[in-house]
Amino acid sequence: MASFKRRAVTPIDLGGLPLVPYARISRDAKGRETGVNRQDEEMRFASEEQKVALLDRTFKENDMSAAWDAPERPVWTKVFAMLESGDYGGLAVWDVDRAVRDGWLGESLIRMVRQRGFTTFLIWSPDDRYDLATDKGVTDFRDAVNRAEREIFRLRRRVKVTMRTKARHGEILGGSPRRFGFIDVYANEHHPAEADAMRRAAAWLLDKSWTVRQCLEKWEEEGIRTVTSVYKTGKRKGQTRGGLNFDHAKFRDVMMRPINVGVITADGKSVGRLEGDPIFDQRTYDRLIAYFTARTRGRPVQPARDSLLGGLQLVWCSGCRSTMTAGWVKASQGHRRHTYRCNYNGQAPRRAGCYQVITASNLEAMVVEATLAWWADPDRGKRDAAMLATMTSERKRLEEQVANLDASVDALMTKMASGSLPADRFQTTLDTFTAQRAPLATRLEELRSADTQAHAVITPERAAQMWEAASLEERQHMVTAAIREVWVHKTGKTGNRFDRRRVTVIAA
Repeated sequence: MASFKRRAVTPIDLGGLPLVPYARISRDAKGRETGVNRQDEEMRFASEEQKVALLDRTFKENDMSAAWDAPERPVWTKVFAMLESGDYGGLAVWDVDRAVRDGWLGESLIRMVRQRGFTTFLIWSPDDRYDLATDKGVTDFRDAVNRAEREIFRLRRRVKVTMRTKARHGEILGGSPRRFGFIDVYANEHHPAEADAMRRAAAWLLDKSWTVRQCLEKWEEEGIRTVTSVYKTGKRKGQTRGGLNFDHAKFRDVMMRPINVGVITADGKSVGRLEGDPIFDQRTYDRLIAYFTARTRGRPVQPARDSLLGGLQLVWCSGCRSTMTAGWVKASQGHRRHTYRCNYNGQAPRRAGCYQVITASNLEAMVVEATLAWWADPDRGKRDAAMLATMTSERKRLEEQVANLDASVDALMTKMASGSLPADRFQTTLDTFTAQRAPLATRLEELRSADTQAHAVITPERAAQMWEAASLEERQHMVTAAIREVWVHKTGKTGNRFDRRRVTVIAA
């Protein structure tokens, strides 16, 4: 029979060496370190009474769990390396569970002592001491660690049962009573100014077609800030710092909370309702959910300020077949010149952009001339059917709302096709969009019919009057109805100077 010999270990006596103090607390949402400081004070007081030598420095780990599924503790890792070095007599803690609540970590300490050959190694607390170099000390230490581990399971089981009971009774499961829009969410006591700001923001988004950025800028202008509230990330809890400006993510989270409509949720399911009036009515909340669900990443193309053709994607460069965008370039003596410039086209990587430039005022003058000629042409039947989208403020608003809903439905279809949206939520959102679009489309058709009859004939004088009375956005609608494309050519003789021969305007 083969015989095995234990690896020879040189005994190391740690008697008389100071212990390494370690303090830990699982939760400290406010970050005041009150718990770890009290542990340190108690250890120092008891060590003087019991004549136990401690290091001057206490290693503290605040707001950190020691359970088996907790994240790695960097301070504990450092303390373990110090203990393994053999320069210290052991570990000092307020209680064993401050160091380990996991049997595997406890066994790691025992194994370390045996492999290093320590003849003494104390795990000391004000009420207990365990010498891991002795059999009795190891047995008692294992019992203490097992009790600490079982305590975790008992606590978690009790919390789970409590949460399940609260959910069954339709109660809010926890968190700070002070939340944005609420003075006390448990009592459904609204904060008047914040709740009103949320209702106004919903109206801006849904009825006025504002962007989220416009809402955030308005809130910042009005001094509307975040509030202090409790948060939980994984196993850790903490507290948010209030008084900050809202960003897109915070704004979206606040506007989409089920509690805004009085619904209490648990594990994503509705379990009850708050008594009293909610911040949003159910229809407004459904529209908000549909709005944010259908939103996609990226920003829509915005027209350049004071540029007639900016953002319309009508102006093209014939050299590299890229779109030309409106902007300003530096001219002589510090002046700035309004131009259209050929830029890199991200949609077509091979089109690097030739960066040719043309003066905006001259180009726009040619486009206006062609636009008025199109509108005043009595033989153009298409003109009579494509009346101004902004003949009335109501028609303008309706067309924008219908266009936004159509774009939202397209984005919703894309999300559904990619599998990133649950089927039940897709159907609910689609039904909301459909019900919302139907009355708008009906009213829009009535206005279009009335406008077509009222303006069946447009003379050159009438077209000029329409142009003079229109706003920039209304003029852009006139241009997009009349002009299909504008091509800018670059010739060797003229360079970037304006020449009517460089421009080709193609009417609709």
